Amino acid sequence: MTSEKHNNKTVLIVDDEEEICRLFTRVLQNAGYKSLSASDGMEALVKAQDNNIDLVITDIRMPGISGLDLIRQLHDLEPQLPIIVISGFGGQAAAVESLERGAFFFLQKPFEASTLLDIVKKGMRLPHITNHAYVEVSNTIHNINFSFLPDLNILEGINSQVSAAARYMGYSLPLYSMILPFVINELLEKAIIIGKKESNDKEILLGAEISLDKITITINTNAKTFSPDEIPKSFDDIDISDTREMGMMMVRRYSDVLDFSDNGKNLTVIINKTSDGDTLNDESASSDNS
Repeated sequence: MTSEKHNNKTVLIVDDEEEICRLFTRVLQNAGYKSLSASDGMEALVKAQDNNIDLVITDIRMPGISGLDLIRQLHDLEPQLPIIVISGFGGQAAAVESLERGAFFFLQKPFEASTLLDIVKKGMRLPHITNHAYVEVSNTIHNINFSFLPDLNILEGINSQVSAAARYMGYSLPLYSMILPFVINELLEKAIIIGKKESNDKEILLGAEISLDKITITINTNAKTFSPDEIPKSFDDIDISDTREMGMMMVRRYSDVLDFSDNGKNLTVIINKTSDGDTLNDESASSDNS
């Protein structure tokens, strides 16, 4: 069954294996997305210039322009374009380099069609903040608070508002368009899924305090949701074929502080304005007695 919500979303598939392109096209179209395909990086750049692309899925190993080099060239055309890198080679090193180059997510082959669609949905939730949303500000703090019942459909609206505020406060494009919404999405998605299992009528609270030098995100739930044990210390500690582990590793990488309450119901995340996405040191993910 297709979804009307996806009808105007277009995914560009870049892979030199024709069978992979056909398979991904079928999976995406069955889910309600439009799709285009390219057999190499040069063709992908042409199609990205000639069409409105919402998300790209690219292999790494291709003739001519590699998938890793393609990330930069696509972002030269559209800086906020989410790019999912897929590969059956390279392991953790390929995952790290993909993220450092600006990929939204890395998927290790092989994977299920449902896994691909889950990551595509995450990418589609990233906000696209237009130029007119930006105003220079100084000496101020921007606070946004949300209270909502467990519902995944709320994520896109939350990300858009918080990211727009971060842009307003002068944060960099990678931080407000990908890093910040990715962290919020991963953590809130977990809270919403657990919240729906525990009790659909209990509200989740999210607060965002955006100052000139850091962003502080607080999430409060009514169920045990968060644990520092779920946050890997390095890419060497995860199974990169497990998208949940990969997502939590990326949350760690993008956050400067992760502070957990002992009861698992509350979490505080701090992302500094100067954050470059380096991996947290071991002391940065901690628990307290609140």
